Amino acid sequence: MKRVLAVCILSICWLIAHGQMPTTITKIKSSNDGAMGLDTNRIVIDEQGNRLHFYQYKNLLTSGQYGITTRGPNGPLLNEYRLVKRDDNQNLQMYEMMKKQIASKSAVLQEGSKLTVAPLTHLINPEEFEGKAIVLIFFTAECDQCNMGLNGLASFFTQVYDPKKMIIVAINYRDKDKTYEQLKLTPLPNARIIYDAYKIIKESYWINGSNAFVVTDKNHVIQFTAEGGGGIINTVFRNKVTAVLNQ
Repeated sequence: MKRVLAVCILSICWLIAHGQMPTTITKIKSSNDGAMGLDTNRIVIDEQGNRLHFYQYKNLLTSGQYGITTRGPNGPLLNEYRLVKRDDNQNLQMYEMMKKQIASKSAVLQEGSKLTVAPLTHLINPEEFEGKAIVLIFFTAECDQCNMGLNGLASFFTQVYDPKKMIIVAINYRDKDKTYEQLKLTPLPNARIIYDAYKIIKESYWINGSNAFVVTDKNHVIQFTAEGGGGIINTVFRNKVTAVLNQ
């Protein structure tokens, strides 16, 4: 959760610095999910002039398709916060700015190092990893907000999955029922699912956050790692997966 909020805050700073303001903003529907305790007391205004609380616009922020700015269309500072729409290129630029904050803090999951698959081979045949790009997704079954970064991956995996080029492994520390309950909300098609994986997550890969993403090339050299959720991570993750499949 802290990482999700940190990404949102950094997103706001980037938008302020770059003076981004769209010509159109989709009308926002209010959410009734006010029981999560996520209201930050910051009011933002959509294109129609609606004043929205955090619980009403949080899903848009974590989707990565929207940010917040205090600048108007021509640049001058305003005394109010406004929702603005971002595209994938802006998300990639923002990732470069906040890469250190987003990257996994695990010593064994660092960009440029080789991923060890040994913790997974008692459940998955080692031969299945040979010569393939590896995608690892660590997710938390009971944290819908944390798993916002999984939204949209179902259609993406359906489009790019090639069993000859990649293997996708989704890992959860909860039991089978809880894990598959979450996967009904955020499906990960073509992924090998591992549940009851506390030791793999905490002791083998040293993941302490709510969720994490790892992408390697076919030689199993890590090309991307991130902890947390949200649209920036989602955008870069999809970009990195596409890149290793095209190598």
